[in-house]
Amino acid sequence: MEIIYRHKPVADSPIKLQVPPDDYPVMLSIPASDGTPHEVTGTITLSGGAFPTAKIWGNLPLKQTVVGAFTFPQYFEYPVLKGKLSTNQDVILINARMSAYAIEHATLYADLALVGNARGAFVDSFTEIRFQVEHLDRCLSFAPIYQVQMPLDQKNPSLAWSVTERESRYEYWQSEDGTKLTAGFDGLVKTGDPYTMRLRYIPICEVKTEKPFCAGAVFKEWVRPISGLISVLTGVDAKVTHVELRAAGEDGAALKLQLYARWITQSPYASAERTGSDISPAMRLGPDAGNLLELALAWRREAEERSPVFETYTSMAGIQDDHPRHRFLLLIQSIEGHYGHANRARLDEENQRYQARRAELLQHLEISKLEEKWLKFARKNLVREKHGQLREALQWSIASLPRWVEDGIAASTLVQEVLPSLPNGSSWRDALAEVRNGLAHGARGFDPYDLRNVVMILEKVVRAQVLVVLGADLSSINTMFDDR
Repeated sequence: MEIIYRHKPVADSPIKLQVPPDDYPVMLSIPASDGTPHEVTGTITLSGGAFPTAKIWGNLPLKQTVVGAFTFPQYFEYPVLKGKLSTNQDVILINARMSAYAIEHATLYADLALVGNARGAFVDSFTEIRFQVEHLDRCLSFAPIYQVQMPLDQKNPSLAWSVTERESRYEYWQSEDGTKLTAGFDGLVKTGDPYTMRLRYIPICEVKTEKPFCAGAVFKEWVRPISGLISVLTGVDAKVTHVELRAAGEDGAALKLQLYARWITQSPYASAERTGSDISPAMRLGPDAGNLLELALAWRREAEERSPVFETYTSMAGIQDDHPRHRFLLLIQSIEGHYGHANRARLDEENQRYQARRAELLQHLEISKLEEKWLKFARKNLVREKHGQLREALQWSIASLPRWVEDGIAASTLVQEVLPSLPNGSSWRDALAEVRNGLAHGARGFDPYDLRNVVMILEKVVRAQVLVVLGADLSSINTMFDDR
């Protein structure tokens, strides 16, 4: 049966998408338990920010309890499923899960979908990624346009406009293992219209590796380190807008497949004009500035080692609509965890000394023939380990930062509200510890606006900690503290 299908209008995209987000008729090949392929048809939904899903029907390879008898629901998992879209393009589903509730109807969900012209047998092996991340252009230390000249004499019959580009619109980095990272601007020109001429630049990243990687590793190894880094640099959530995987095909020509996944918005962008409220990153990336490849590799290393500040903060970096209460607790946890991790050797030594003194004290109490009830009380309430001190962590975290950071927290309404209820001589560190305890145990509430004012300062403190862990020099990121 011939399928007549009309796609929805697609907004003008600065990056040409091989397969725009939409619902597509699809034919999939699903293997039975003995490997026999079953051809089924259906509709697949490819959209930004969502898992690829499909509703399918036909001769499904279901399990039978006895011949001709089925029980439902039935669940199946497939590492790879291949199919064909109504556009005659290939679709490859990675880590697909099928749920069947009837003999000829099922639903499919996949972690990833690769779409395009696969040209022959699909091999999940790639050596190049091209992708785009929001705010990348504002983090680069260079812009594509060097100079613009326009005619000043409007009466001159020969009006010449000219644009001079930067000598190179890209910056390149390379690691010892041969990995190459490029960041810069693709150009897009619209001409041929007698009434308008448009020149746009599209921020883009490209990674080429000597060692092939699978599609499932793209996010963890490359895309997330760079999008996460940009989120920390800007303080704004940097979403991934487009990903394309490349490899050498069977015929030697480049194989290009567009990637669909929950973490890709499928909304590529071109750089917008600079404004007075432009994003100002903590540091720039480029020549004589931050090394994007080194920072990305350091991010990957810290994430693999499950560094506390990465475990707690980076997944929420740049989130703008978080409630101040939750954000405050998250930032305090990040500061305390990072302090303990960075000072582990010294804190372990102090804890050993504490445990030795605790044992010595209990021994003296037993020798003193103290009543048994008091001995039990001492054994129960003298903590076995000395836990990290939040007050020390707070002081340590701001020690190398500009003076106004500490002064700003100390003068905040939140701290001034809490201090009178604490013993004389208490500091802003004691006040924040009291706020943390009250919020964490649900014992006390605070004005969200007052919390937010402190959160805005602590956010910069934690962002600075993350960048220093990645290898950034503190002097190069102090500009993030210029805007109070």
